[in-house]
Amino acid sequence: MDQKSSQLESLESETNNLFPRLNPWLSIWTQPRATIQQIIDSGCAKYILLLVMISGVNSTLDRAVSKSMGDDKEVLVIVAMSIATGALSGVFFWALGSAATRLIGKWLGGVGTYEELRTAIAWSNVPLVLSLMLWVPLIAIAPNEIFATNTPTINANTIKSVLYWGIMTIQLVLGIWSLILMIKCVAQVQEFSFWRAFSNLLLAGVALVVPVGIAIAIAIGLGK
Repeated sequence: MDQKSSQLESLESETNNLFPRLNPWLSIWTQPRATIQQIIDSGCAKYILLLVMISGVNSTLDRAVSKSMGDDKEVLVIVAMSIATGALSGVFFWALGSAATRLIGKWLGGVGTYEELRTAIAWSNVPLVLSLMLWVPLIAIAPNEIFATNTPTINANTIKSVLYWGIMTIQLVLGIWSLILMIKCVAQVQEFSFWRAFSNLLLAGVALVVPVGIAIAIAIGLGK
């Protein structure tokens, strides 16, 4: 029995040497398919909630900028609200989006389970961890103007302007990278091509947006 166990351990060691385990925090950037498959095979569910919460907070801060919330709210209030509501909304839309992706994907011939798709979508948010960190120097540049309509201090200072637009550009690139990773991770789980996985996610998004839009329109109509 001991000899057999020793042989199995030796075989496992040789296999690990031939196929070294990936560090998912690093490999997901360039090897999303192999990385997500390793995560799913390991059955590890760590960090999933953290990743989707980070995604939600990051998206909420983006919306705060686009809506110029700084015109009538203090920066600390905006950040606190973004952390609280963003974390919850991130988890909610992740769960709902994974379910929609599963239903639409099954219709397209996908084989991924709900749990696998949740894992794939969550881990595609790794670039957004860096994006969220970049909010610290971004806010530090001009805390009273980052979320405001007018940015006179940023516009008048060349260094601040370059830093501001540089960080915003990096965040845009990270957001696009995260989307590409999501498509590739879903493609691996569903056994799809890149474009079939893209269609899966697009249709799932439409399936979520249309009912919500109709519900909002009805609510507005009833309120008049």
